[in-house]
Amino acid sequence: MVTCGVVMFLGGPVIQLAPVFARDAFGVDQRAYGFLAAALGIGATAGSVVLGAYGDGLRRSTLAIASIVLFGVAVLGMAVTPTYAGGVAAMLCIGVAYLAVASVLNTSIQLAVDDRFRGRVIAIYAMVFTGAYPLGSLLQGLATDRFGVRAVVGVAGLALLAYAALLAAHPATVASLDLEVDPPVPIVRCEVAPVPAEP
Repeated sequence: MVTCGVVMFLGGPVIQLAPVFARDAFGVDQRAYGFLAAALGIGATAGSVVLGAYGDGLRRSTLAIASIVLFGVAVLGMAVTPTYAGGVAAMLCIGVAYLAVASVLNTSIQLAVDDRFRGRVIAIYAMVFTGAYPLGSLLQGLATDRFGVRAVVGVAGLALLAYAALLAAHPATVASLDLEVDPPVPIVRCEVAPVPAEP
């Protein structure tokens, strides 16, 4: 849940700031912004295909760290690229990373929680996911007015990379993403037939 909150708080707002990039950083029109937004969806779709095809061969902890690194690099690339084409490429990678992180974390928490508590835990997880994103967008939007969109998004990208490095430095903690709750063992009732009395 902490990882979900950090990633959505730092990386999610770049999606909301895409119109600011289109207008102020790249100087393109609304149609070009449409392609910028479409790149995000194309990246997420491609990421789902790749993750479905090759994700089972990787540990979820490894995949989570790699996805956060990709997310951080893509967000940082969005901040520093001087061209619109670079922005489209960055948004494509952001879409891949966003889908990968969300899928890994969601899968991990589903498998790590006992059936009795899954509904409550997923409700809290959804609150973190849906709460960190708009809060990050609000704060990064306010900071953008003061410091500029490139500076704010660049700091967010560096923070994502720093968080990925922190996770990599604590493998025992990240290994919790690989935990799975064993399914309950069914109780088998054995009935002993009565022994007939001897005549």
